[in-house]
Amino acid sequence: MSQKKFSTVSDEDTALFRKTVGAVRALKSSPKAELAKTRVSKVLRRSDTGRIIRKNTESESVWNLSDAYDGKAFKAEESVDYQLKGSGLSPKMIRQIREGLYPLDSTLDLHGYTVEEARVKLSHALLDAYKKQQRCILAIHGKGRKLDGYPILKNHIYHWLKQIPIVLFFCSAHPKDGGTGAVYILLKRERVNYV
Repeated sequence: MSQKKFSTVSDEDTALFRKTVGAVRALKSSPKAELAKTRVSKVLRRSDTGRIIRKNTESESVWNLSDAYDGKAFKAEESVDYQLKGSGLSPKMIRQIREGLYPLDSTLDLHGYTVEEARVKLSHALLDAYKKQQRCILAIHGKGRKLDGYPILKNHIYHWLKQIPIVLFFCSAHPKDGGTGAVYILLKRERVNYV
């Protein structure tokens, strides 16, 4: 059964459309879509949580980190403590980290970075540390640049760390390492699972 096509466009509108669009030609129609052949790069890996970690350029974050806060913002002098549920960390290890007694594998200074620059730098530094089997990282964010009394970078970093699948635990640093202007980050041990 053929269907009748009814036009509700006036001749004047059709002429205006043709004048605006100009000369056009029909595209070649093919019953098959032409898809470019792609190969899965060997740099793609699955993280411990099963998420795919992809190789990124130095100008983009490794993970899609949201800026939407979960409702909790920390003041400059407020201490922070966060542990992934089911992480299996011993109370002794957590106490050592909080007291600054756990050995640091690397330090990351994010002073002077914009929020976007810090997001990229943090994600790349943590992934690099993870690949190098480094467990404990000190990230220095400072206490400055406040929005309504809340330090901007500190709150973004704490929010991002909750989203990064390789982070087991983080807490404000001991005063000797920067206090509430820095954070200790404990990473999972790497398990290499190539796609």
